[in-house]
Amino acid sequence: MSVKLGRLARIKLGTDVIAKMTSMSVSFGTETIDITSFGDAWAKFAVGMKSWSASIAGFYDKSDTYQQTLLEAAEDAEELTDIRFYIDSTAYYKVDVITDTEASCIINSLTVNADNNSVVSFDMSITGSGPIAYATG
Repeated sequence: MSVKLGRLARIKLGTDVIAKMTSMSVSFGTETIDITSFGDAWAKFAVGMKSWSASIAGFYDKSDTYQQTLLEAAEDAEELTDIRFYIDSTAYYKVDVITDTEASCIINSLTVNADNNSVVSFDMSITGSGPIAYATG
């Protein structure tokens, strides 16, 4: 088994790398629906809707065209369909517009951080709308 090194991760808009990114996470969730009936001794659940979300962080650099596009999408509440979360040089997660042509993601929060002993940075929270897919290549 080989490990994947975090330093090889990237965040891209389409095929273009967003500069100065420092961390990311992609999370998957599944709702559970309570189907317990009167008289059951144990709780019972059914699989509900699936969902995904992501969080990303980086050093603030509006001079980078792709970071500027990302930050403007957050400020303008635009949906994104072309963001990619690379876990190495070839494997990534992306909004699955093949399975669902209406799939996208929404940047639901953007926080710009600064203190006197560091560089200005930002972090954002992203909510998926529709499916996400794993791809290579």
